[in-house]
Amino acid sequence: DGFVLIQNKENLGAHISRNVGIGSGKGEWILFLDDDIEPEPDLIMKYCDRITVSDAPGYIGKTSFPDPCNRFTQAVADSDILTFFPLAETRPSMWWGVTANMMINRKAMGDIRFDERFPKAGGGEDIDLCLRICKRTDNEFLTAPEAVVSHGWWNQGKFGLKRFGRWAYGDSRLTVLHPELRFYNFPNVAEGVFLGFLGSILAYYLGHAELWWSLMIPCAILLADVFGEFIKLGLTKRWSLTNATLVTAIRGANDAGRLLGNLSRGRIHGILERFDYFCTGESIKYERKVAFLKMFL
Repeated sequence: DGFVLIQNKENLGAHISRNVGIGSGKGEWILFLDDDIEPEPDLIMKYCDRITVSDAPGYIGKTSFPDPCNRFTQAVADSDILTFFPLAETRPSMWWGVTANMMINRKAMGDIRFDERFPKAGGGEDIDLCLRICKRTDNEFLTAPEAVVSHGWWNQGKFGLKRFGRWAYGDSRLTVLHPELRFYNFPNVAEGVFLGFLGSILAYYLGHAELWWSLMIPCAILLADVFGEFIKLGLTKRWSLTNATLVTAIRGANDAGRLLGNLSRGRIHGILERFDYFCTGESIKYERKVAFLKMFL
């Protein structure tokens, strides 16, 4: 009772469906929850408690994942690709949050909506929406760590890389839409393999290399990245060659999605571009250091 179910006649995608929901409601606050989460029973009350004691254009709740259930989910956790899901627990404010658990003030949102240029399956549209709201209001979102939802492992924890590539495919638009958050870095594993392959093919046609280099160089880059992850993870989390290989595959799929997104739009100059997800510059120095060490290997 008291709920209205809106069902699209066809799949409009995550972004447009959310816009339909925004336009169909009249509430002062809009709560976003993804369909693969389980909210705590007191979720809305925890948001209400936060709203009554502070003023912000929106609030970011905590999205928690269960303990890893196998080697792949352990690698997902170790890859740091889930950093922003539970980040509300440790930060007082954020420039953006994932739509798995987020509440936005309708007045602060105004006529801003999810950009329909992003992929239907999702990726980057939540970051873009939040950043435009923060810029308009000149305020960051506050966090509500007590507002918790539980997020299960995708596909029951089975191996799968498509999701991580899809996220970055959409994220590749962010450096164009928010150029002030763009920075450049050394080649990641996907760019390294791509440039290494093209370079070896060019060297072959110029008579400076054998054809088998076009396979050897990309393979060497992949092995170097695995070795780099093995050292980094060994010093910070655990020593495991299998774990390092899986982490490389996860990060590589993410990097490949970003590369493909740029190339599909003819943005060759998008290679080496990066987006500052923290929006503060705090992680850029560390990211460059890790990328340089891997390139050196």
